Amino acid sequence: MSLSIPEILSTTRLFGGLAPEDLARIGPEFEPVRVPGGETVFEHGETGDCLYIVASGRIEVSLTLPDGSLRPIGEAGPGECLGEMALLTGERRSATARSRRDTDLLRLSGEAFRRLLETHPRLMHGLTRRIIGHYQSVLAGRRGASAGRISTIAVATTQKDGRIAEFTRRLVEALGKRGSVRHLDASALDSALGEGAAQAARDSSRNSGIVAYLNEQEEKHRFVVYEAEPGPSSWTSRCLRQADRILFVAPDDGSPAPGPIEALLARQGLADVRTADLVLLHRETKPLYLGTSTWLAPRRVRAHHHVAESAPGEMERLVRSLTGEVRGLVLGGGGARSFAQIGVLRALAERGVSFDVVGGTSMGAFLGAQVAMGWDARKMLTFNEVTWTRTKPLKDYTFPYLGFVTGRRFYSVARAIYGEARLEDLRIPFFCCSSNLTRARVEVHDAGPAWRALGASIAVPGLAPPAFEGGDLLVDGAVLANLPVDVMRGRCSGTVVTIDVSPVEDLSVDPALTMAPNSWGLLFRKLLGKKPQVPGFFELLMRSSGLASVQQVDEMQRLSDVFFHPPIEKYSIFDFSLIRELERVGYEHAAQVLASPAGEALARADAPASGGSA
Repeated sequence: MSLSIPEILSTTRLFGGLAPEDLARIGPEFEPVRVPGGETVFEHGETGDCLYIVASGRIEVSLTLPDGSLRPIGEAGPGECLGEMALLTGERRSATARSRRDTDLLRLSGEAFRRLLETHPRLMHGLTRRIIGHYQSVLAGRRGASAGRISTIAVATTQKDGRIAEFTRRLVEALGKRGSVRHLDASALDSALGEGAAQAARDSSRNSGIVAYLNEQEEKHRFVVYEAEPGPSSWTSRCLRQADRILFVAPDDGSPAPGPIEALLARQGLADVRTADLVLLHRETKPLYLGTSTWLAPRRVRAHHHVAESAPGEMERLVRSLTGEVRGLVLGGGGARSFAQIGVLRALAERGVSFDVVGGTSMGAFLGAQVAMGWDARKMLTFNEVTWTRTKPLKDYTFPYLGFVTGRRFYSVARAIYGEARLEDLRIPFFCCSSNLTRARVEVHDAGPAWRALGASIAVPGLAPPAFEGGDLLVDGAVLANLPVDVMRGRCSGTVVTIDVSPVEDLSVDPALTMAPNSWGLLFRKLLGKKPQVPGFFELLMRSSGLASVQQVDEMQRLSDVFFHPPIEKYSIFDFSLIRELERVGYEHAAQVLASPAGEALARADAPASGGSA
């Protein structure tokens, strides 16, 4: 530890408010403890009689489930406290704490705590109140932001390939726009600490000095990027132990089988689905990167990323994922009214706003998948105008046993776009929602054949037949989740932009009407080109199917950072011929929203402050 114990305590939430002279008095009571990566600090059920302060490194906290497995509930980074309630209650540990990487802790024993109570009663009374307040904030889910802060990144390859070094260089450059970066490979460590330092084993006499040096680099720089060697080695193992996030980088034209480093990691138990990401390198940008599932099947990773060597924007997307700046886009359903979303997207693109995760429901899912393929607003407008005014996917009528349309025409359109591509193959991470009639729940689709997922999300009950999935019946996601902002919040650590095209009030009639007009008369008026006095059957059906979701709009708006709601009330959900007019309405509305402080902040998000690297 390069800082003194009082200096470390001054940076913590628990002790940071104490005067320097008080910190100097209590500092000698703390015992420095070094815990290698992957080792346990304390286990569930142990008698607790001490607290720990994280000086450097990272600790994962997990609950023990009835079957004996562990379920992570949080992390503690530098400056955070562990086991504080044990000092007050003496109870057994309610969780297990394990070091994610080589970690330095400060330990305050129960005996030392009681000694301080006798010698500094006023000081410790205030500290006790702090412990209780800190514990209450943890119970409320407000553990400090540092718990999820990524500062150390290990880059490891699944196989030998010269492109990995270039990838790492570009990663360091992109991170450097957000703060100081230290890039460390084996040669850099040897240059700093002498020949052989990188290959020193964990039990080597040099280990203490190496850990101190690495901790110093992490204190000096916002990011430290550890570049592992192509195969297993002492340096590779150290890189993996030090990392908050491990990036397994693989060229897409290589073998999808896990490489030797991944096997090493599995044996050491240093990484799992919460710490490791898969990065697939592509030589050129494509809307669909086919075959992703063959890479994901043999490994457990937190997420996967497609990065084309020729597309700087895809590296930026990866970096935003690492730094908690992910921007999510949520598109809602609304039939033809959804075309106003294309105009909003055009306005956002003109201001340089791009997205890292896309989610949608019903027609919003259909359009959202196009965004996830990298289509721009112009291509979306042209394609959808042809599709919905000429092909007319929802007009293949049939005997209404399961629905008034067969759904085959829509599936033909979807298969023409995606073929056998899966949702994992989309250029940008994507999900869509359907409603599970069998189990009365929202189904979130982020894997599997794209055409099937979109078909389920857009299957309006009564109009189109449900999708069949493992014995369950799936229908339009608008029934339960027309605006899946809550789902996006679980996947997006940054800004969520939502576009809603469902009017709160819709399908009004002449107040003088007290009974439904004769159906034949309504049909006759329509044949004469006159507007019917009341909404049609399909309009009633679609409005009814999404009514529950309309009630959730206020909550979804509250969960959004930027919320667009174009004025589309006068348009019908079947006004597909007015796609260009609806696009214009969305564009004009977006221009107004983007002129607001929230909109201006969103547009500035693509211009991070410059930093540096070493």
